[in-house]
Amino acid sequence: MMFVFKVGGKIPFSRIYNLQGSTPFLPNTEIHVRVTENVRVGKQKQGGNSPYKVEFTHGEFVWNIRCSFKQVQALHNALRQYRTLLHLPLLTRNFQDRIPKSASGNRRIPELPNELLTPESEDLDLEAGPTSSHKRQIENYLSSILKISIYRNHQTTLDVLEVSPLSFVHDLGPKGIECKIQKRSGGYRLMCMNCCNDICTHWSQRWLVVKDSFLMYLRSNDQKICGVLLFDKEFSISSGKGVTNVKNGVIITNLSRTLTIRCPSYQQCLWLCHEVNDLVQKQCTSYTMENRFGSYAPRRENSLARWFVNGERYFSEVADAMEKAKEEIFITDWWLV
Repeated sequence: MMFVFKVGGKIPFSRIYNLQGSTPFLPNTEIHVRVTENVRVGKQKQGGNSPYKVEFTHGEFVWNIRCSFKQVQALHNALRQYRTLLHLPLLTRNFQDRIPKSASGNRRIPELPNELLTPESEDLDLEAGPTSSHKRQIENYLSSILKISIYRNHQTTLDVLEVSPLSFVHDLGPKGIECKIQKRSGGYRLMCMNCCNDICTHWSQRWLVVKDSFLMYLRSNDQKICGVLLFDKEFSISSGKGVTNVKNGVIITNLSRTLTIRCPSYQQCLWLCHEVNDLVQKQCTSYTMENRFGSYAPRRENSLARWFVNGERYFSEVADAMEKAKEEIFITDWWLV
C-alpha cells in the first residue's frame, strides 16, 4: 500500500478521548473514488466477482481497499433497507434518536445493476473491454453514495471503506488498512498478564487499525481503544492454519505480545498480511531494525529531550512547556505521585 500524506486541515488529536458517536470524515471535504486495477490474492481466480483495488482521496489522506462487486451489492441492499426504515411512519424512539438531522435531505440511492455488464450488454464500452466497464460501474456508484451524508456515515459504508473515528486524525499519521476481526485473549510476554488467559481464553469482536508505526484495535460497541502493538525489531505477521492453528487466523508478534486474530475470510487474511508487510518494508525499517543498546526505538536527531542535573531547571522547562500547550498535557515518570 502506498501512503500519501499532505499538509492541510485536520481532526485534532484530542479526538482519541471521545470516539463514540464521532463523525469519522473531515468536515466539508469531498471523497474522490478511483478503481485502479483488478487484484488477485493467493489462488483466487480472475473474473467478474474478483476484487478490485479502489483508491480513495479525502483531503490529505489517500488509501486503497480491496472491494468486489458482491460487496458493493451487499452495501446497496443494506442502504435500501435503511432507506425503507426511514420512510416508515411508525419508528421506535431508539431508532428515531439514531437518525441524523441530515436525513431529511436527499435520500435517493443510485441505481446498481443486478450483475456486472457482460460483452452482450448494450451499454458496454467495447473498446475498453468488460473489465473497464466493471470498474466504471463500481466507481460511479461509490462516488454517488459518498455525496449523500446519511449513506456516507452508515455503518455498512464505513465498513466497506475501512473507516473508523481514528482514520483521519492528523497526528496519528496516514491512514492504513482497517478491518473487522476477532481477537483471542492473552499472548502477553509478561507472565502476570497471562495467569487467567491460559485457562479462560475467549474471542472478542474488534476493529483493527493499522498506522505507520503501530497497529491497534478498538472495541466495536463504544470505539474504545483496547490495545496497541508497536512496530519493533521483533515485529512479524503471518497467516495460515498451520501457523496459527486457527481457521482464517493471523498471528502478530512484537517484543511485548503475540496477538492471535481471526479474519472474516482467508482472502482477508492474505490481504492484511500483504498490506502490513508492505508497509513495514517501505516505511517502518527504522523501527524494525536493530537499534543501539537493544532499544525498540531508532536514534533521532534534533530531539526535544533534555538532560537536567537539578530540579530547578527541570521545573522551569516544565512550566514553559505547559504554558505553550495547545491541546493536551501528558506527563510520565517512574515515580510520579
